[in-house]
Amino acid sequence: MCDCMPVTFELPNEYHMLVEEYHRHGGTWIVKPVAGSQGRGIFLFQKLKDLVDWKHKESNDAVKEDGSSRETFVVQKYVDDPYLLGGRKFDLRIYVLVTSFRPLKVWLARGGFARLSGELFSLDKINDSRVHLTNMSIQLKAEPVSGSEKSNESTAKRGCKWALTKVREFLTARHGVEATEELLRRIAGNNGFQRRGKRAARRRDTSPCFETVA
Repeated sequence: MCDCMPVTFELPNEYHMLVEEYHRHGGTWIVKPVAGSQGRGIFLFQKLKDLVDWKHKESNDAVKEDGSSRETFVVQKYVDDPYLLGGRKFDLRIYVLVTSFRPLKVWLARGGFARLSGELFSLDKINDSRVHLTNMSIQLKAEPVSGSEKSNESTAKRGCKWALTKVREFLTARHGVEATEELLRRIAGNNGFQRRGKRAARRRDTSPCFETVA
Protein backbone atom coordinates (compact mmCIF):
# COMPACT_ATOMS: atom_id res chain seq x y z
CA MET A 1 0.00 0.00 0.00
CA CYS A 2 2.62 2.48 -1.11
CA ASP A 3 3.47 4.62 -4.12
CA CYS A 4 5.63 3.03 -6.77
CA MET A 5 6.64 3.66 -10.36
CA PRO A 6 8.51 0.77 -11.98
CA VAL A 7 11.56 1.39 -14.14
CA THR A 8 10.15 2.08 -17.60
CA PHE A 9 11.54 2.18 -21.13
CA GLU A 10 10.02 3.02 -24.50
CA LEU A 11 10.71 0.70 -27.41
CA PRO A 12 12.20 0.88 -29.93
CA ASN A 13 13.90 4.18 -28.96
CA GLU A 14 15.28 3.05 -25.59
CA TYR A 15 15.99 -0.58 -26.37
CA HIS A 16 19.72 -0.38 -25.60
CA MET A 17 19.06 1.35 -22.28
CA LEU A 18 16.65 -1.46 -21.40
CA VAL A 19 19.29 -4.08 -22.21
CA GLU A 20 21.82 -2.34 -19.96
CA GLU A 21 19.30 -2.23 -17.10
CA TYR A 22 18.43 -5.88 -17.61
CA HIS A 23 22.07 -6.94 -17.45
CA ARG A 24 22.48 -5.04 -14.17
CA HIS A 25 19.37 -6.28 -12.38
CA GLY A 26 17.63 -9.00 -14.42
CA GLY A 27 14.19 -9.86 -13.07
CA THR A 28 10.78 -10.06 -14.69
CA TRP A 29 9.61 -7.47 -17.22
CA ILE A 30 6.30 -6.69 -18.91
CA VAL A 31 5.87 -5.45 -22.48
CA LYS A 32 2.78 -3.42 -23.46
CA PRO A 33 1.80 -1.74 -26.75
CA VAL A 34 0.93 1.91 -26.10
CA ALA A 35 -2.15 1.81 -28.35
CA GLY A 36 -3.45 -1.64 -27.41
CA SER A 37 -6.61 -2.68 -25.62
CA GLN A 38 -8.20 -5.74 -24.00
CA GLY A 39 -4.78 -7.13 -23.09
CA ARG A 40 -3.72 -7.67 -26.71
CA GLY A 41 0.03 -7.67 -27.30
CA ILE A 42 1.00 -7.76 -23.61
CA PHE A 43 3.51 -10.35 -22.45
CA LEU A 44 6.10 -10.99 -19.72
CA PHE A 45 9.68 -12.14 -20.04
CA GLN A 46 12.50 -13.12 -17.71
CA LYS A 47 15.10 -14.10 -20.30
CA LEU A 48 16.49 -11.40 -22.56
CA LYS A 49 16.51 -13.90 -25.42
CA ASP A 50 12.70 -13.91 -25.37
CA LEU A 51 12.66 -10.14 -25.86
CA VAL A 52 15.30 -10.33 -28.60
CA ASP A 53 13.30 -12.99 -30.46
CA TRP A 54 10.14 -10.89 -30.12
CA LYS A 55 11.99 -7.76 -31.30
CA HIS A 56 13.21 -9.50 -34.43
CA LYS A 57 9.72 -10.77 -35.19
CA GLU A 58 8.22 -7.34 -34.54
CA SER A 59 10.79 -5.71 -36.83
CA ASN A 60 9.99 -8.13 -39.64
CA ASP A 61 6.21 -8.01 -39.25
CA ALA A 62 5.57 -4.34 -38.57
CA VAL A 63 7.93 -1.85 -40.17
CA LYS A 64 7.26 1.26 -42.15
CA GLU A 65 8.73 1.95 -45.58
CA ASP A 66 11.56 3.90 -43.96
CA GLY A 67 12.43 0.89 -41.79
CA SER A 68 11.13 2.28 -38.49
CA SER A 69 8.72 0.41 -36.23
CA ARG A 70 5.01 1.01 -36.77
CA GLU A 71 4.17 0.71 -33.08
CA THR A 72 5.62 1.96 -29.81
CA PHE A 73 5.85 -0.35 -26.80
CA VAL A 74 6.37 0.34 -23.12
CA VAL A 75 8.57 -2.08 -21.16
CA GLN A 76 8.45 -1.95 -17.37
CA LYS A 77 10.11 -3.80 -14.54
CA TYR A 78 7.33 -6.10 -13.38
CA VAL A 79 6.10 -5.69 -9.81
CA ASP A 80 6.76 -9.25 -8.69
CA ASP A 81 5.30 -8.82 -5.18
CA PRO A 82 1.99 -7.00 -5.82
CA TYR A 83 -0.80 -6.42 -3.34
CA LEU A 84 -3.39 -9.15 -3.94
CA LEU A 85 -7.08 -9.70 -3.30
CA GLY A 86 -7.65 -13.30 -2.37
CA GLY A 87 -4.33 -14.23 -3.97
CA ARG A 88 -5.19 -12.55 -7.28
CA LYS A 89 -4.03 -9.41 -9.07
CA PHE A 90 -6.59 -6.65 -9.46
CA ASP A 91 -7.25 -3.13 -10.66
CA LEU A 92 -9.88 -0.66 -9.48
CA ARG A 93 -12.67 0.67 -11.68
CA ILE A 94 -13.76 3.96 -10.14
CA TYR A 95 -16.00 6.31 -12.09
CA VAL A 96 -16.00 10.09 -12.09
CA LEU A 97 -18.02 12.76 -13.88
CA VAL A 98 -16.28 15.97 -14.94
CA THR A 99 -18.89 18.74 -15.22
CA SER A 100 -16.45 21.60 -15.70
CA PHE A 101 -12.81 22.10 -16.59
CA ARG A 102 -12.61 25.80 -15.71
CA PRO A 103 -13.00 25.68 -12.81
CA LEU A 104 -12.34 21.98 -12.53
CA LYS A 105 -15.32 20.12 -11.00
CA VAL A 106 -15.13 16.36 -10.59
CA TRP A 107 -17.86 14.16 -9.10
CA LEU A 108 -16.81 10.78 -7.78
CA ALA A 109 -19.30 7.90 -7.97
CA ARG A 110 -19.86 6.01 -4.72
CA GLY A 111 -20.02 2.72 -6.58
CA GLY A 112 -17.19 0.95 -8.35
CA PHE A 113 -15.54 -2.41 -8.44
CA ALA A 114 -12.25 -4.27 -8.50
CA ARG A 115 -11.48 -6.38 -11.55
CA LEU A 116 -9.51 -9.50 -10.60
CA SER A 117 -7.38 -11.92 -12.55
CA GLY A 118 -8.93 -15.33 -13.13
CA GLU A 119 -5.99 -17.31 -11.74
CA LEU A 120 -3.95 -17.09 -8.54
CA PHE A 121 -0.82 -14.99 -8.86
CA SER A 122 2.44 -16.84 -9.53
CA LEU A 123 5.67 -15.95 -11.29
CA ASP A 124 5.94 -19.60 -12.31
CA LYS A 125 3.30 -18.90 -14.97
CA ILE A 126 4.54 -15.81 -16.78
CA ASN A 127 3.06 -17.02 -20.08
CA ASP A 128 -0.47 -17.29 -18.70
CA SER A 129 -2.22 -13.95 -19.23
CA ARG A 130 -5.07 -14.96 -16.93
CA VAL A 131 -2.61 -14.85 -14.01
CA HIS A 132 -1.15 -11.41 -14.71
CA LEU A 133 -3.87 -9.43 -16.53
CA THR A 134 -7.34 -8.48 -15.33
CA ASN A 135 -9.00 -7.76 -18.70
CA MET A 136 -12.35 -9.50 -18.96
CA SER A 137 -11.61 -10.49 -22.56
CA ILE A 138 -8.56 -12.39 -21.28
CA GLN A 139 -10.41 -14.07 -18.41
CA LEU A 140 -13.19 -15.34 -20.67
CA LYS A 141 -10.61 -17.38 -22.56
CA ALA A 142 -10.39 -19.76 -19.60
CA GLU A 143 -10.86 -23.44 -20.35
CA PRO A 144 -14.52 -24.50 -19.94
CA VAL A 145 -15.19 -26.29 -16.66
CA SER A 146 -18.66 -27.45 -17.66
CA GLY A 147 -20.50 -28.54 -20.76
CA SER A 148 -21.85 -25.06 -21.37
CA GLU A 149 -19.66 -22.22 -22.64
CA LYS A 150 -22.32 -19.70 -21.54
CA SER A 151 -22.17 -21.10 -18.00
CA ASN A 152 -18.38 -20.82 -18.03
CA GLU A 153 -18.58 -17.20 -19.22
CA SER A 154 -21.08 -16.29 -16.52
CA THR A 155 -18.91 -17.89 -13.84
CA ALA A 156 -15.85 -15.98 -15.08
CA LYS A 157 -17.69 -12.66 -14.96
CA ARG A 158 -18.94 -13.22 -11.40
CA GLY A 159 -15.59 -14.46 -10.11
CA CYS A 160 -13.49 -11.65 -11.59
CA LYS A 161 -15.28 -8.71 -9.98
CA TRP A 162 -15.56 -7.47 -6.42
CA ALA A 163 -17.85 -4.58 -5.50
CA LEU A 164 -15.97 -1.64 -4.00
CA THR A 165 -17.78 -2.26 -0.73
CA LYS A 166 -16.30 -5.75 -0.61
CA VAL A 167 -12.83 -4.38 -1.34
CA ARG A 168 -13.28 -1.91 1.52
CA GLU A 169 -14.29 -4.73 3.89
CA PHE A 170 -11.27 -6.80 2.81
CA LEU A 171 -8.84 -3.92 3.38
CA THR A 172 -10.42 -2.94 6.68
CA ALA A 173 -10.13 -6.49 8.02
CA ARG A 174 -6.44 -6.55 7.14
CA HIS A 175 -5.29 -3.00 7.81
CA GLY A 176 -7.92 -1.35 9.99
CA VAL A 177 -10.44 1.41 9.38
CA GLU A 178 -8.06 4.37 9.56
CA ALA A 179 -5.51 3.03 7.07
CA THR A 180 -8.24 1.90 4.65
CA GLU A 181 -10.08 5.22 4.68
CA GLU A 182 -6.83 7.12 4.18
CA LEU A 183 -5.96 4.91 1.20
CA LEU A 184 -9.37 5.42 -0.41
CA ARG A 185 -9.11 9.19 0.11
CA ARG A 186 -5.74 9.17 -1.64
CA ILE A 187 -7.14 7.15 -4.54
CA ALA A 188 -10.08 9.54 -4.89
CA GLY A 189 -7.76 12.55 -4.92
CA ASN A 190 -5.28 11.04 -7.37
CA ASN A 191 -7.54 10.12 -10.28
CA GLY A 192 -5.50 12.04 -12.82
CA PHE A 193 -8.25 14.43 -13.88
CA GLN A 194 -6.31 17.45 -12.65
CA ARG A 195 -3.83 16.88 -15.46
CA ARG A 196 -6.53 16.02 -18.02
CA GLY A 197 -8.49 19.05 -16.91
CA LYS A 198 -5.59 21.40 -17.64
CA ARG A 199 -5.27 19.99 -21.16
CA ALA A 200 -8.99 20.03 -21.83
CA ALA A 201 -9.41 23.57 -20.52
CA ARG A 202 -7.39 24.82 -23.47
CA ARG A 203 -10.12 23.91 -25.95
CA ARG A 204 -13.71 25.10 -26.09
CA ASP A 205 -16.55 22.61 -25.87
CA THR A 206 -20.13 23.84 -25.79
CA SER A 207 -21.71 20.39 -26.15
CA PRO A 208 -24.32 19.57 -23.46
CA CYS A 209 -23.22 15.91 -23.52
CA PHE A 210 -20.56 14.09 -21.52
CA GLU A 211 -17.83 11.97 -23.08
CA THR A 212 -17.01 8.54 -21.70
CA VAL A 213 -13.25 8.10 -21.25
CA ALA A 214 -11.80 4.67 -20.54
